[in-house]
Amino acid sequence: MPLPGFANKTSQHQTKILLRRLLVASFVLQIVVAVGIVGYVCFRNGERVVEEFAQKLIAKTGKRVEEKLTTVVENTH
Repeated sequence: MPLPGFANKTSQHQTKILLRRLLVASFVLQIVVAVGIVGYVCFRNGERVVEEFAQKLIAKTGKRVEEKLTTVVENTH
């Protein structure tokens, strides 16, 4: 016949371990989700900023080329 005190202690020990794992897992999951969301938002924002900068740079380059061509054409006449 098993000892009742031993079974009770073993059950409490397993419950503590399961509760500890559950708490740790929930905190880790929350941290991973938060970091993932922030990382995704930063990545998308960085893409947008780079795209805007590239468009401005393309526009500036086009304007300079147009100015140079205008100068060359005016000087050849």
